[in-house]
Amino acid sequence: MLPLDITLVYFSGRPDPHWQVQANHPKYQKIREMFNSAVNQELAALPEQMPSQLGYRGFLVRDSNDQLPKLILGTTTKELQLLLLGTIPSDAIPQALVGIIAKTIEDGGVSPIGAESETPGTKRAPKYNVLTQWKWNNWFVVTKNNCYNYATNKRTSTNAQPGRKHGVNVKNNFSEDFGKEVMKAAVKDGLTVVGNFETRLNIDVPTRKSLELLPSQHLVALFASNSGK
Repeated sequence: MLPLDITLVYFSGRPDPHWQVQANHPKYQKIREMFNSAVNQELAALPEQMPSQLGYRGFLVRDSNDQLPKLILGTTTKELQLLLLGTIPSDAIPQALVGIIAKTIEDGGVSPIGAESETPGTKRAPKYNVLTQWKWNNWFVVTKNNCYNYATNKRTSTNAQPGRKHGVNVKNNFSEDFGKEVMKAAVKDGLTVVGNFETRLNIDVPTRKSLELLPSQHLVALFASNSGK
């Protein structure tokens, strides 16, 4: 039997954990049966239905025979999601985060866009206009570009990290200086500091008119967590 490719969709600035569940895994048979059942009953969503929010956004599960993965998310597949979470490699994410994700799954508060279980009136990020959506909304682009790519409006398809292009490798050692190191790395990429976490932002928010005068400039807000969660 063919392995299942699993991606836990959680992060925005760094690549999400990805692994395979092989046929000899003790949970493989049950996961395979529940996954096939979810697909056959149309309980598995399309990747494009992933909610545009931070934090847990489901599992992308791809059968080796399929080109595109299925999104496993929502109240109808809770048991399958917990089974998938139980197969994640022990060194992929902190155990505290595993517990947070498990609780999120059990609470059932995150659903695919358009699902019946989605909370009415849920706010979503606005869509790109028709002139730019081809550049950013293609699914293969979405999986290889992260929040830093989108914020800087530079599509590299490398899940860009602040400063990496210029030889800076910022590692999160969960220290209080992590945010400062990220800021320094972003400056290496050509960004200009106009405010930080210690001082109040003291600039005028760009207006449509000012953006027309400076079309190549825009504000980028960087949020760096050192909590490990």
